[in-house]
Amino acid sequence: CFTLSQRVNLHILAKYVPGGNCIYGMSDVPCPQVERPKKRLAMENTASMCMRLTDSTRGESYNVGISIFANGQVVVMGSRKYEDVLLVSQRLISRVQRTVGEDADGRRARAVACPDELELAPLDGADENGIRIEMVKSEFDLGVKLNLGALFTLFSNSGLRVMYDPEQFPGVKVKPTAGVFVALYQSGKGFITSGKTSRAAAFGEWDAPLDAAYGQVAGLVWEHLADVVNLDSAR
Repeated sequence: CFTLSQRVNLHILAKYVPGGNCIYGMSDVPCPQVERPKKRLAMENTASMCMRLTDSTRGESYNVGISIFANGQVVVMGSRKYEDVLLVSQRLISRVQRTVGEDADGRRARAVACPDELELAPLDGADENGIRIEMVKSEFDLGVKLNLGALFTLFSNSGLRVMYDPEQFPGVKVKPTAGVFVALYQSGKGFITSGKTSRAAAFGEWDAPLDAAYGQVAGLVWEHLADVVNLDSAR
């Protein structure tokens, strides 16, 4: 994520941003006498945008989701490379600067007060470019199909924090270390998520904590493979 140096008029942005593709769900008629849920209030302070980028390594295009808050904070979801996040920040600043329209009274209005001065603002925990990595999700494939009930028992008996509720999530979630979650599906595929990681780990190169978490979980699976593999559908 990153933060813009000025507050953003989300209504003007969604209605007049060059290229469109921006959604803002706040009602035009506020109802202060009605107490609205916190989740609804959060949505009313957020605009959503989709931006298409090119993955040069794969030779294909892909979309990233962008959430823009009224206070200027921006969250980017689905980026494959750190450089793409920088590109999103540059493109977004340009589009916000060029957004101009009319307010409810027909007066000329811009998305920010001083477009020419818009830039990235300092953000706690951000790097030298003003970017802060919030969450990493890395995928993997063990190559065998798993019995999730047996997997849950294995992790539980090994003293790991584990969750398995098929009605809520179609896989087993385990927390091998603080801040790191590993999820495994019956197919043998899975992913690791972490809220505290390095820039390299966020974009494809696992750092030591992620590598250790994967090693601990995968090591238990391979050590007890006969107990957790689904032999009826093994590949």
